[in-house]
Amino acid sequence: MPERRHARGLVDTSVVIDLDRVAVQSLPREVAISVITLAELAAGPQATDDLEERARRQDRLQRAEATFDP
Repeated sequence: MPERRHARGLVDTSVVIDLDRVAVQSLPREVAISVITLAELAAGPQATDDLEERARRQDRLQRAEATFDP
């Protein structure tokens, strides 16, 4: 018997970071993030000196801000 997906759910920072690798079927139909997750993502670009990684983290933050309504 297939597992039933939840209608709504709150995902944490690690899920947002790996969102492109997470199977959509494993997520609730409606996904939200908390302001804590948004704050953690906002701190990410400043936590590295690697310019390429900083750009990836900034992109991830901007996509999360555009996608989710915390």
